[in-house]
Amino acid sequence: MQASKRIDRRLPTWHGWLPLGLFIFATNVPTCGEEKYDLQPVENNVGHFNGSADRVEQETRFQEQVSGSNFVGHFTDDLKPGGILTPEKYTLGKIQKLQGDRWLFPVRIQYGDHDLTIPLALPVVWAGDTPIIQLDRLAVPGFGVFSARVLIHNDHYAGYWQGANHGGHLFGRIEHEQKLPDSLVK
Repeated sequence: MQASKRIDRRLPTWHGWLPLGLFIFATNVPTCGEEKYDLQPVENNVGHFNGSADRVEQETRFQEQVSGSNFVGHFTDDLKPGGILTPEKYTLGKIQKLQGDRWLFPVRIQYGDHDLTIPLALPVVWAGDTPIIQLDRLAVPGFGVFSARVLIHNDHYAGYWQGANHGGHLFGRIEHEQKLPDSLVK
């Protein structure tokens, strides 16, 4: 009777170390001529929120950036095929901080056949040093009920909006140096 040969189906011993080795190699090699980044936390990293003093400074910059400005851009509508861009314009008066995260935005909203001037009390939250305007099921007279997130960065805005049965993207630039209409000055 022949002795049966035992077949060793174990993988080579280096197999268990291969994923770890690849991970270490990949995280230590700069790509595309970029320098390697130090991913360690930094105390009081400039440009990021690190307490109430920074928040006050960020809010002051935000208020100066958007007060008296025009948000001029376009939006898409999921109900319109082909991603057709519709022009939009928001003319802001002097915005004011209310309580907590809420801000008062005196705004003239213009798109299509719509043209309305209205004060809106909206939350502004922060992602690091970047303000994000929020609408959550906000009833806007003459327009409908909307939710949205609008990010503000370097004189540009971008975000997503949603109405009752449709939504889309919005984006554009923030223009300055204008004379405010009397209805927006307080």
